[in-house]
Amino acid sequence: MIVRRILTTFTLVIACVAATAAPAQADLFGNTSVMTDRLENNPAQRWTIWSTGNGTGGFQAGVGFVFHDMTTGWTEIGRDVTLSPIDGSHTCRAYIDLFAEDNGGEALVNIEVINPANWQYLAKGTNRVASTPIQFFTPKWSNGPTTVRFRVSLIGNGDRTLWIDNMFISCDW
Repeated sequence: MIVRRILTTFTLVIACVAATAAPAQADLFGNTSVMTDRLENNPAQRWTIWSTGNGTGGFQAGVGFVFHDMTTGWTEIGRDVTLSPIDGSHTCRAYIDLFAEDNGGEALVNIEVINPANWQYLAKGTNRVASTPIQFFTPKWSNGPTTVRFRVSLIGNGDRTLWIDNMFISCDW
């Protein structure tokens, strides 16, 4: 009976060590993170804010925000990103942290990657965002241009404020 307990304990210890000995993931995406923006150091030089109505936005303490109080249209915060070095075939993905102010409902949000040459979507995801922060990944896109437009659009569904932080775009090739 004692030998059985010792062998069981030994087996569990070996299993735990083996499980924790796996190599750590270097980043969230895989091979190479080609662009990171944590919205620090004067983000207004890189990001633009635009609205179809009376929406506004800005930056404070290392995060960006947009406000939209209409039931139609949208207010967006976005920036152009040059992906490099990209040589040949590639697959990319974007990630951003989002949370909404708790003002009576969820914010309806599009996360978009656009080809600025023709304004066609390369990747687009839609999500409802509440006051609990979420990490949002776009769908992957392949073999797009080296310069893309990344934007977060707060869609008109009432009086909403959306906060954004920590944007990453990564490409595998």
